[in-house]
Amino acid sequence: MIRGLLDTPGSYAALAAAVHRDDLRPTALAAIRSLIEQDIDAGRPWPSEAARWLSRANADWRTSAALVNRYGL
Repeated sequence: MIRGLLDTPGSYAALAAAVHRDDLRPTALAAIRSLIEQDIDAGRPWPSEAARWLSRANADWRTSAALVNRYGL
């Protein structure tokens, strides 16, 4: 479902705004995980996508770890 929403025009801008709202941040991070998984599935280098979104989110180390720990870093 999230992957389908990310194909909607303007969804990246909305996601970039959502990571800065406390009420939307968990959902936004789930969507970002979906983006990372798309890169992994396509064989693209996913760490750059993760770093780009973590930077946009001004993520602390706990958020960074929670986002990427499932990918074996």
